[in-house]
Amino acid sequence: LRHCVTDKLQGLRHCVTDKLQDEVKLQLAELGFCERLLKLMQKCQEGAYNGESYNILKTVCDLIILILTGDDSMEKLYNGGTTEVYKKTMAWITSDDENLQIGGALAAGNFARKDDPCIQILMILSDL
Repeated sequence: LRHCVTDKLQGLRHCVTDKLQDEVKLQLAELGFCERLLKLMQKCQEGAYNGESYNILKTVCDLIILILTGDDSMEKLYNGGTTEVYKKTMAWITSDDENLQIGGALAAGNFARKDDPCIQILMILSDL
């Protein structure tokens, strides 16, 4: 099962990287795909996948960041800074895990393409 999860996520990441159009990114955001990825991440952090956790966590970060590259999907996942995806990815910045720190920085960069999220992120970072 562990390898199956990793293989499926890796395959999805390659599909997302190669051909994901902005409207598909928006559909994934609207369907709650990123929230489901965050739940998978939580299971990994709780030890559910042990040896494969590192690969799963990295792939989950990559997928969320790729979805955030779409303007409409980023807006949907920001929603005034109220979404679980926004809050969790911003929390990654202060994580002990280097992959999460990088993922948090990339997410912040994607959110910061618009003025409101940019101002909010600067306020968060000034509090660190």
